Amino acid sequence: MGDYFLDVVLQKSESGLFKELYRLYPLAEVEDYFKMGRWQNDLMKMDIQAFMAHLEEAGAPEPPPLEEVKFPPLPPDTVALPTAPTVQPRATTAPAKTAAAPAPAATAATSVPPVNLPVLPPAELQQLLQFVNEQKLNLTKAKMLLAPLPASLRQVVMKDFVPGEGDPYQHLERCIQEKRGSEANGEATPKLPVPPVATPQKVGPLAPAVKLPVGVSPKVVPVPPKGATVPVPKGVTVPVPQGPHTVPVPAKGVPARPQVAPHRPQMVPAPKPCTVTPKSMPQVLGGPKRPAWQAPWPSQPEAKRPRLRPPVPVMPGPVWW
Repeated sequence: MGDYFLDVVLQKSESGLFKELYRLYPLAEVEDYFKMGRWQNDLMKMDIQAFMAHLEEAGAPEPPPLEEVKFPPLPPDTVALPTAPTVQPRATTAPAKTAAAPAPAATAATSVPPVNLPVLPPAELQQLLQFVNEQKLNLTKAKMLLAPLPASLRQVVMKDFVPGEGDPYQHLERCIQEKRGSEANGEATPKLPVPPVATPQKVGPLAPAVKLPVGVSPKVVPVPPKGATVPVPKGVTVPVPQGPHTVPVPAKGVPARPQVAPHRPQMVPAPKPCTVTPKSMPQVLGGPKRPAWQAPWPSQPEAKRPRLRPPVPVMPGPVWW
């Protein structure tokens, strides 16, 4: 029954399709399936298939017939809009040729060639920026006027320019023309300071070479190889360096003095700390213990602790009679 039901229902559309959906799911809302004046047929078909599968799986009874279902008010179905009638072109005859009216003169498009400004060095560009900031000019316009000038002429223009009333760029052009005219008339243009170039220091003349007499050849002293012993002539003593680890070598014929090691006294062991035992306690506290039959003196305690340091004698003061 389910396959037959779906085959019949899915062939419907618009309001008829919504009635079949409402038959399966009475809680369906018209606003969910009718939007912007059109029925959502694809959405309704998908929901019908989902509800039918759930009902069959749950073993629900067959839905009621359409005659017994009370439907909410439904909007009308989508009405096809009338299309515009097609107008076939009429056969027309070509009109007679008349005198052609003079065509308007085409205005030639004036294209402004791009201005290729030279690239200024960083130092000159910094001076140009400082001049523009001081005079409160537009950087692009001022650069178009000043960049093509030579460096010396640009320095003079920026130094002598005085803004007046009106357009400052006209005053700048006038100042440039005046400086060009004065330069063409032969007036001296201040040149930029040229940094000094470091010149290499001159080296004085070399000392003249020593010339030997004719027939005299320079004496070459051979250098002994490393580790070789040099013979010492007879009667010549060679001093031996006296260092901390060297032993003086006596001269020939002088008896050598015996090397005596310095005497080091033997170390005395440190005294061991005494241990206090019950037998030695009386000796430590104040001497031998008195016998029991001898009573101690009233003014003298039985055990007196020795003083740490001797008492300081008190000098008698002056006696006044």
